[in-house]
Amino acid sequence: MTGTTNGPAPGTSEGDGLRPQLAELVALRRLAQRPPPPRRGRAGSAGQAPSPLRGRGMEYAESREYVAGDDARHIDWRVTARTGRTHTKLFQAERERVTLIVADTSPALYFGTRVRFKSVQAARAGAVAAWSAQRRGDRIGALRGSDREAPITPAGGARGVLRVLDALTRWYAQPPADDLGLERALDHAGRVLRPGARMLVLADPQQALRIPPARWSALAQHHDLSLLLLVDPLELQPPAAPLQFLAAQQRIGLDLRRSDVQAHWQAHFVEPLQQLRSQLAARRVDVQVLSTDAASDAWLAPLPASPSWWPPAPGWLMLIALFLLVLAIVAAVVWRRRRRRQQWVRVFDQEIAAVNGAPSELVAIASLLRRAARQARPGSEALRDDAWWQHVDPKDTLPPAQRNLLAEGAYRPSVDAAAVADLAWPLALLALPLPILMYAWKRRADPGAALRVPYAAAELEALAGGGRIGVSWLRSSLLWLGWLALCVAMARPQQLGEAITPPQEGRQMMLAMDVSGSMSEPDMVLGAQAVERLTAAKAVLADFLDRRAGDRVGLLVFGDRAYTLTPLTADLSSVRDQLRDSVVGLAGRETAIGDAIALAVKRLRSQPEGQRVLILLTDGVSNAGVLEPLRAAELARAEGVRVHTVAFGSDGSARFFGIPVAADRDPVDEATLRRIAEMTGGRFFRARDTDQLVGIYAELDRLEPIAAKGPTLRPRNERYAWPLAVALLLGALAWVWPERRR
Repeated sequence: MTGTTNGPAPGTSEGDGLRPQLAELVALRRLAQRPPPPRRGRAGSAGQAPSPLRGRGMEYAESREYVAGDDARHIDWRVTARTGRTHTKLFQAERERVTLIVADTSPALYFGTRVRFKSVQAARAGAVAAWSAQRRGDRIGALRGSDREAPITPAGGARGVLRVLDALTRWYAQPPADDLGLERALDHAGRVLRPGARMLVLADPQQALRIPPARWSALAQHHDLSLLLLVDPLELQPPAAPLQFLAAQQRIGLDLRRSDVQAHWQAHFVEPLQQLRSQLAARRVDVQVLSTDAASDAWLAPLPASPSWWPPAPGWLMLIALFLLVLAIVAAVVWRRRRRRQQWVRVFDQEIAAVNGAPSELVAIASLLRRAARQARPGSEALRDDAWWQHVDPKDTLPPAQRNLLAEGAYRPSVDAAAVADLAWPLALLALPLPILMYAWKRRADPGAALRVPYAAAELEALAGGGRIGVSWLRSSLLWLGWLALCVAMARPQQLGEAITPPQEGRQMMLAMDVSGSMSEPDMVLGAQAVERLTAAKAVLADFLDRRAGDRVGLLVFGDRAYTLTPLTADLSSVRDQLRDSVVGLAGRETAIGDAIALAVKRLRSQPEGQRVLILLTDGVSNAGVLEPLRAAELARAEGVRVHTVAFGSDGSARFFGIPVAADRDPVDEATLRRIAEMTGGRFFRARDTDQLVGIYAELDRLEPIAAKGPTLRPRNERYAWPLAVALLLGALAWVWPERRR
């Protein structure tokens, strides 16, 4: 029997799980109200239900004279010989038999880790078996392996059960000094029991393994034998964690996280138990396993609760106070440094604002230097850092401070941004001592706590196999450094980036440039050289783009048809690249002004009203396309697009070093271009040479001004990824780093 139930019985008296109480065993009588499931007979002709009569079924009652129909096998030959007349035996059903509880009282049973000791569970199982036997009408007895104490004589009724319960309470209160082992108890039971009796053996698995299987088989042949093995959850499935054991006053640590130690543990406790069950089952021995924390016995009182960790000892209070004092000092130092850093930042802002009136002037000067460099040596405007200053100021005439301010313009020097760092969530650093508090809470009042087990120290040493627990200072250091890095990452360290002054708003501007065949006329002068109209227009437009920082600019070209080279974008460098790569004839040799205006309107239609601007540059007359220029102008006016037109081209001659250069006259439809500008609210310009074209785009720069700059901002760059990566790396190293073995 397992002695399990689905809940606490009403009115039961609960023990403490360390020693069995007589009242507790008496209260288990309620568990015997329902008989256990009947066992089928071993014979092949056994019926579906067992007989209510127990035992062998028949016992001798009396003898009488033989009559016809009596069974000749039951003739009583002794009475027949004495009387001279044939007599036969009469039998009656056997109404009771003996149930004997054989108790193992070895020291291994006085141990447990959950709910109760194995000895208490054995006493409870024996009590349930005794009450069940009394319910069936059996006589109950008990014995243990001792030569000093006589067995409990089998007796029926509640009085016989109470005698057995009293004996179980005494035997399992503490290990008896005169215990001779389970084998001696089985020998004694085999001598006193008549064949056919019931025998329940309460034993520890290690003690049962010492009994030869043949001995169990011999007992099962003459008796109804049941073996109940008392186990603890620690023996069946130990936790995968390092544990400290105390065996025979010897302290031994086992690292049960290791697979080899787990394998040794299974081979020592679990596998022999499984082999014993399979061997005895083959010999028709009923073997059951009962754990101390069986779910059916959960209503019993658990072991006494551990002492509370609160309030802490006075030493802990002093340690906490010292830690808080150090934390307050560190917080004060950090706050003071942060305040001074903020003061330095404000002073720097004032110095920047005091240079030449406003930082915007520095930006203008820097932009002017870039444009001048492009005019003098194309390509040099892309230089950066020292290479740029070697080109602009090769003799180092400017002081370093002025050079830095001029180079950065309205931006902060990079060294200042690198020096300013901050934590977004500094309170996260309060989690630093959390591992110390958790470690102290786990250890509680007993720093050297260990589990006392009834196993031999040599057995645990064999199980350890190099898996004994030690303290690895290197692994602890890795864990501590990883936790420190993780706390820093949780605090979200940030670094202030370079100061930026973004514009509050800008224009949405499309540039339409004529690339028809007439733009190849070499009647323009640029840098004392005769160049084509398209080359001069590209140079002037590139300079115009440099002054449109903050605007979104798109570029389209037109000839026979109109094509978009770049959509509206704030990346002006991409627009300059497409402008540089455009050539005459890219869109055809004719001129489709109406199609160009219509395509620009389509691109600007989705932009905010009041900011839609088109600058159209052409040198000819619209002679291609599907849309008339004035019809396209009406469409632009309906969509709120302001069109500025630029008529570009000479009057038929150009001068090179003062010498007239002949050129084919290519008329420009000035009237149509002027009408387009008037219809859309724009202006018309006429440029006959490069200088006039530069002046026109300067005028357009004033007509379509860039909005005022917004407030200066310093973006915060997140730097938590670095300490987080360090924490993950240290955690991985600590995970794979082995514990120190002893």
